[in-house]
Amino acid sequence: MILVLMTFFMSRLRCVFVSMNPSEYDDSFILLNTAHENVPLTLFDYANRDTILPLRMSELTYETLPYQLFKLRYDQHKIIYFTPKIDTKYSSIRNGKFLVASNNIARPNLTLHAITGDHRSNVFKIKSSLQCLTVGAPASYKNKDYWKLEFNTCNDDDKNQEFMFIPHITALSYLQRDSDFDFNERIIKQVYSNLDRTLGYAAQKY
Repeated sequence: MILVLMTFFMSRLRCVFVSMNPSEYDDSFILLNTAHENVPLTLFDYANRDTILPLRMSELTYETLPYQLFKLRYDQHKIIYFTPKIDTKYSSIRNGKFLVASNNIARPNLTLHAITGDHRSNVFKIKSSLQCLTVGAPASYKNKDYWKLEFNTCNDDDKNQEFMFIPHITALSYLQRDSDFDFNERIIKQVYSNLDRTLGYAAQKY
């Protein structure tokens, strides 16, 4: 079933369980593409613990969520990388044409660019060597559908090159949307404020 995830996230529905502890969600997020509603960035083949693991886009579910939560890291030059929350020894890096996760990263090679010039719009391009990260053609691996991630020439009109950061707590709230909710504005505001601050430090103008 196709989930209308982008509509939910864009409205920033303020629904969370009373029992949620904000410290559990720290600064982790899922990374969505604006052209693909419910297929976040996903770490594949983690059970193998290889030096390099694939990073692709795949459907958001309870089962896949642990492999779809990332943290954003950056240096003083605003060179960025993502670390999977499940194993922060891995970091995202461009390897040839593709985005991968490596546990032997020599030097990060990604930059983050706010499309409107304002990180608070939460729509970004991710670049490396003057090319933009792009969601490619769908494929299948071990009966699991996914979308490739590759670097191509930047195109201002290509939605496949536009990405959004969605906090962990919001992704989990969406997956639990059919359960009883309580509203907790304070936790939601805190989580979004923390993410916005990180994006503000890490992002460059496009």
